[in-house]
Amino acid sequence: MDNTALALDPRALAALDDAVGADNVVEIMDGILGTVPEICGEMRAAAASGNLRGLMRGAHQLRSDCAYVGATDLCARLQQIESGAELGRPARPVAEVDIVSAMIDGLLNVLRGVRNA
Repeated sequence: MDNTALALDPRALAALDDAVGADNVVEIMDGILGTVPEICGEMRAAAASGNLRGLMRGAHQLRSDCAYVGATDLCARLQQIESGAELGRPARPVAEVDIVSAMIDGLLNVLRGVRNA
């Protein structure tokens, strides 16, 4: 599986549009585009230093943002990282964060395309 290939669930975007309106969807996307790279960097640093609380917090924050736009595969991956950190047994945290980072890069590219369409 190509970890950078990312599909968004169009139902999630439609539900978000129905719930908050198109203008607010753009604001939400802008917020995600602005904050997700920083959170991802913090999560990467937490994984590298063995900071399980920081790893768990970053995965949780990213999962919430990704859920808004229907990035379900990415959400599942982040849930695994969050759960592993919470239990004190993250499986290969640096490698997992590397995979998630590539997926997040894909998400950001997709969101830029959707936002600019």
